[in-house]
Formats: sequence, C-alpha cells, structure tokens
Amino acid sequence: MISSGMATIRISLPRVDVAPAQAPGPCPDCWRTDSIRWGTRGKPVRDPFLQTVVVHRFRCASCHVFFSHYPEGTDEHSDQTDRMRLLTQIVWCLTPSIRQAVEVLRELGCQVGRTTILKNVEQIKGPYGAYTYGSPSLKRPDFFLAADALVVAVSDEDVANWCERLIVLSENLSTEIADEPPTPLITVEIEGDAESAM
Repeated sequence: MISSGMATIRISLPRVDVAPAQAPGPCPDCWRTDSIRWGTRGKPVRDPFLQTVVVHRFRCASCHVFFSHYPEGTDEHSDQTDRMRLLTQIVWCLTPSIRQAVEVLRELGCQVGRTTILKNVEQIKGPYGAYTYGSPSLKRPDFFLAADALVVAVSDEDVANWCERLIVLSENLSTEIADEPPTPLITVEIEGDAESAM
C-alpha cells in the first residue's frame, strides 16, 4: 500500500519466456539452417517468477552437430535470467548497503547473495561499476514486484534524486547494436504527486 506523500517509480523489466518462441538460428558449426528438433530439457534458473525454463535441442541436418536453443531472457552461460540480473543492479543502485540490497531482493523472492550482486554490478559501465550504493541522506525506498516491472515507492521530495540515479544507471547499461544508437535497458514511469516536479 502506497501512503500519501509518496510517488511510485515503475521500472520496466526484461521479458523472460518459459520456452523458445521463435525458430533457432543457424547451426553454430556450419551456419546452415536445416536443423531438426531433437527433444527438450529443463534448465533451472534464478528469476523472481520462474524456477525452470524449457530449452529446445536441435541437430544440424548437414553436419550433425547438436546445439541448444534458449528462451528469450536466458542463455547457456548463466542460471540467472536477464530480468534477475537487471533487478539486482537496480536494487544495488537504490539501497544504502550491500546487506540491505540482499534483504530487499530476498523480500522480493530472489535468493541471491552478495557475490552474485557484486558480479552483476561489475557489468555496469561508467561510474556505477564502482558505485558505493544509494545515498545515505535519502530514505530507502519501498520495493514491490509486478509482473513486468519493479515498482519503487519514494517520498515526493526524493523522487527527482532517485530518478536521476536511474537515468545514469540506464545510460551505463545501454546496449549498442552495430551503428545503432544505444537502447536503454531501463524505462521509468512516474506516478503520484511528484509527477509534476519532473
């Protein structure tokens, strides 16, 4: 429940599919596209909403190499989903200590420890890569997890400061594709009394 005098910042989180929704790419060995479906398997993941995703296994009809096709938001190298990774980075940015970041994530149903959070933070470019948590002068926000977003409740007087932090974080997490301009991974919507202050 959001009390009066508070504004909510809604931060969109990446989509994670339970199973691959599209056809696989080319064979990683010969780059031909004539692959044959060769079964499925479950992959345990760390995510606030999912425990397991379905991975499709394929066999190349040309060179007979086997390869796996993962759902959107997952990959073969990590048990964390993209949603979990971004969530830990945002919570790190908005909490005053690593201990509180772990507590907040556990309250949200995410069982991650200090080491995982710090490894995720190492992926942030720019000043937040060595960021020393949220400002102690700001009251720690309240966090709520929606189906596709993290909702952060902050006091009206602090909303501009927290949004500034999220904007800088978003710029440092942007992805660049070829010569395309960076695409921000965080989109922020503000609701409540503080909307007029932005």
